[in-house]
Amino acid sequence: MKIFEKINIDNIVLTIFILLMASASTITSNDAIVVVFFVVTILFFFYRKQKFDKYFFVILFIWSIINLFSYMVNNTENFKVETLIGVSIRIFFPYFMVKVIGNRFFDKLVTYIYYLAIISLVLYPIDAMFKGLYDGFAPILNFITLDEQKGRNGWYIYIYMHNAWAFMGIPLRWLYRNSGFMWEPGGYSLMLIFSLAYNMNRNKFKFDQKNIVFTIALITTFSTSGILALLLIVMAYTIYIGKRLYLLYLILIPIVLIGSWKIYQLDFISGKINQYYETIDYHNTHFTGIERVNRFGVMKYNLEQAFAWPLGNGALESKYLKDKYGVIYRGPNTFAGILYKWGFLGLILFPFFLYKFYKSLGSNNIILILFMLAMSMVFFSNPTETKPLYMSIVFYTLLYNQSTKRRTSLLYYEK
Repeated sequence: MKIFEKINIDNIVLTIFILLMASASTITSNDAIVVVFFVVTILFFFYRKQKFDKYFFVILFIWSIINLFSYMVNNTENFKVETLIGVSIRIFFPYFMVKVIGNRFFDKLVTYIYYLAIISLVLYPIDAMFKGLYDGFAPILNFITLDEQKGRNGWYIYIYMHNAWAFMGIPLRWLYRNSGFMWEPGGYSLMLIFSLAYNMNRNKFKFDQKNIVFTIALITTFSTSGILALLLIVMAYTIYIGKRLYLLYLILIPIVLIGSWKIYQLDFISGKINQYYETIDYHNTHFTGIERVNRFGVMKYNLEQAFAWPLGNGALESKYLKDKYGVIYRGPNTFAGILYKWGFLGLILFPFFLYKFYKSLGSNNIILILFMLAMSMVFFSNPTETKPLYMSIVFYTLLYNQSTKRRTSLLYYEK
């Protein structure tokens, strides 16, 4: 344990967090390495003399019951104990991360993301302006890059992803999108929206350097859900400043509403959303062999199977979907993933935890709803149900956000 005295534990934990969120490297695609990270984080947990909370055991119990009943009603011929263990580790990993760092977990995470966002804003413009320039670095920099990127001259080096397919569709296919430190632009927009919303709440809506960096970086993702979420945050900001100067409501709110409508009508936003509806049942085979549908389609299928089995499937395959469609369709949608694994209980409780999370940061009801909607948009568009962000929000809310008095009374380790 003496070796821990010489290292920055918080930064190691946050680095692991970002690696797991990014899902872009051979490091986190290797189950053995993830287990090693998990064990190391548990060692940090005990080194800092942390104790287990009742909430850990409550959620572990619920997860165990869901998987037990799922085993009884679903297909078991493809059931693997190692799959259950692997999924469970990724779900409970955030608990230990949050406990190790303490009630300043998100303060430190957002600061960490801020520095990574600055790096992306340095590297991205060169990537966007000089098409193909970064391709030449692929043989040197793709040593931890997943094969689907590596085969197309893409590379990932933790601080930046040179994405091989991050170009806009027709008619803007020349426009290159910023993936930052994440696996793709949409995933990056999720992290930026979360950071922007959190930081604006924490600093009473002061538009500081962090918020400027997060906003600029977000715009460079050209993410449909990210831009729509940003418009909601702009509305929240307008309401906040209008609360002080009521006459501004007469000027700002119409401008924001009209501007938001004009932005929504842009082809890469409204056109893309319409395309999702039109291709809701279209499926394709991912490079991993997984049958995929779009974010609307996966919600449709998972809602259908949830009405057939409302308690959730845990880490097992749905017998209903397997029998009816012959395949389990996956897609980029956190809410659909939560519904599939946790059933209607998870789908109901997660928005509740989002509400409690932003409520604890001091948001009034209207602003709180706008921030919840903004986060819901980016969660709806990205598959993060086994990545650490959403469960860290759940655990953090249970541990630290129940009351302002409790938050300020809790001790946390800080050098």
